[in-house]
Amino acid sequence: MTELEQPYFVDKNDPVGRLLDAAIVSPDPAAIAAVGLVRDPPISMLSDYTLRAMHAVAAGTGGVVLEIGAYVGGRTIVLIDGASKSGTDMITIEEPVEHNHPQIPTKNSVDDLRRNVVDLSASPERHSLIPGCSFEDWVLGALHHRLLGRSITFLAWDADSHFERDFALLAPFLNPDCVVMIDDYMAGHAKSGRINRTVDALVADGILEQVAYLPWATWFGRLRHRPDAAMISKWLADWQSAAEAGDPYCDRLMSYRERLTRSTAPAVLSFEERQDFWRRASAWSEPEPEVGT
Repeated sequence: MTELEQPYFVDKNDPVGRLLDAAIVSPDPAAIAAVGLVRDPPISMLSDYTLRAMHAVAAGTGGVVLEIGAYVGGRTIVLIDGASKSGTDMITIEEPVEHNHPQIPTKNSVDDLRRNVVDLSASPERHSLIPGCSFEDWVLGALHHRLLGRSITFLAWDADSHFERDFALLAPFLNPDCVVMIDDYMAGHAKSGRINRTVDALVADGILEQVAYLPWATWFGRLRHRPDAAMISKWLADWQSAAEAGDPYCDRLMSYRERLTRSTAPAVLSFEERQDFWRRASAWSEPEPEVGT
């Protein structure tokens, strides 16, 4: 029997927790095979436990699986395989970027993602790719058209550090009991600190409920209720303040919102603009909070 070492855990009193626990203790052979596809050569930075758990959720969901932040598609391959078991469709939003990762480098993440889905997935027809950033208006419009009356029952999120931005934008599309996966919850680098604070606050407010925390730093939970207008208004004010203080993530979002007001058809962000942002974001360090605040 597999036992997770602290701080990792699964709430076995919860139905989703029991599903995840079963995926870890007695994994489906199909899940093992799917995970094996993304290990040699490696195209995923997630643990086998986490990938098998995601496969189980995708296989058991009754709606659409949405992935935000796929990189070159290691997790995508596993999710497509799981979703195909129940005839579920999967949608990925991935921003095309270049990254000199020491183990999994890419010149263009979207090009590599497309190729990996074709080469490794047995059910590529179940997958749709939207190659942009989650806050771009055309991306959200494309997502709406792909859903067309269906809801997101599993959200696999592995983007930057601003989960609440995507949470606010996706709220109308989320199933009332949507399962949520958030990576880098406590990964020990710059962006995970903000993710950790955001998720903990959403749990404290009763908006999200945690059901598991799996290696390596992947949080699982479910939606309890969508953010309301007052909460989103507060987030907007916080993002504006952070942008003015030099936060590159918030500055990028607020700058894009300004572009929306200046044009009826704002240009899609170019590959060069995306690369410039990620260079600035990688070099930026979040200021330490002042003592006593």
